[in-house]
Amino acid sequence: MPTSSQGKMMRISFDLFTAAAAKTADIDFSFKPILGILLAVCALRAWQTGYFRALFSYFRSWTLRRIQVFHFLLFILIVLIIMRFFDQPVLNLILAYEDNPVLSTLTYCGGLFGKNINFWAFMSLIYLGLSLNPAWRKAAHLFFGMMLTSALAALVVHGLKFIFLRTRPYGEHGPFSFFNWTGLTENRHVFQSLASGDVALVAGASGYLFYAIRNRYWRWLVLLIPISTALSRIVHEKHWPSDTAASIAISMLIARFVWAYQKIKI
Repeated sequence: MPTSSQGKMMRISFDLFTAAAAKTADIDFSFKPILGILLAVCALRAWQTGYFRALFSYFRSWTLRRIQVFHFLLFILIVLIIMRFFDQPVLNLILAYEDNPVLSTLTYCGGLFGKNINFWAFMSLIYLGLSLNPAWRKAAHLFFGMMLTSALAALVVHGLKFIFLRTRPYGEHGPFSFFNWTGLTENRHVFQSLASGDVALVAGASGYLFYAIRNRYWRWLVLLIPISTALSRIVHEKHWPSDTAASIAISMLIARFVWAYQKIKI
């Protein structure tokens, strides 16, 4: 069990983390083109510092085959079970307790990380600052690995949105409304439920940290962040529980691939 000093440090770190997310909401980085340029600069800087140097050899190696996909397949099975039997009941249960103080706090914090793209701009600025000093190379690559995992997870998830075209809960078509092709031309947001892009962004970075952190208590604590984001999206009826579970599963698998690359590269 963590000591009292460790618990105090964890609380302080979490307070600072959430304060940073809240503060960046006031910075005028909310335009996606600006964020895209900033992330492109980060990718160029990572290339200059040799982050992608071993990429091709990594894909040619046996490393990918050694990565276990059993847990991912298990996650997919769980998602299908949730979708079939528990989506509507779990949604109703969470909505019934949406005014609960604990749930309200979790959803507020999860919303900060999930929807506040300014926070991801803040992360990229930290990476660029760390990359300027060779002594901080590992710390810089840690931040870039988090951003890379988030970006890849978000890319995959947004592709799934246009494949499954599932109706969001507020669309009131029920949890089994898929392949609404009219969503490609009209009311597109209401038919983009599976999977959650917000959760994928957060789960990508958190999943990468999960593999990077050795302490077994801290690493599981990190996963509370995407869970809180998932609760936030469910409470606001933007996603079904299975949508968020699918995003976490996909993000964790991508995080495993990126972290495996990080280990052989550094």
